[in-house]
Amino acid sequence: MGKLKQELKKIHDLFPQIKELLWIEKLLLAMRFSEALIKEILKMKPVGFKGSVYSPEYQRYFKTEHSVAEIKPHSKEPDKYQLTLDGVSDTNWRRQKNVEFQEPMGIKIKEEPEIGERKGFRM
Repeated sequence: MGKLKQELKKIHDLFPQIKELLWIEKLLLAMRFSEALIKEILKMKPVGFKGSVYSPEYQRYFKTEHSVAEIKPHSKEPDKYQLTLDGVSDTNWRRQKNVEFQEPMGIKIKEEPEIGERKGFRM
């Protein structure tokens, strides 16, 4: 077990971005992306998709006919990455989809203050 921990520490030291990518992989799993799609997104190139995306915050699926997922360097923290959907953070994308879902029912959503990309996500 000790040797495995040493190897893992060495990997993290040599490739510090791996922790970020593992975090994004967990987020994509929570959003119910397929394993194949997750692998493509983790290659850090834009990946088109359609279907339903699960939102852990809103506990519902949001449909999309055409969206693009991509991992980009974080705009405020240069040593971190962020998942974007259609060019915006995953958090803001889900927030907008929730507004689009509720507006036809006459429900007005109060604008939420900006939150850190990771604060709204719990596993």
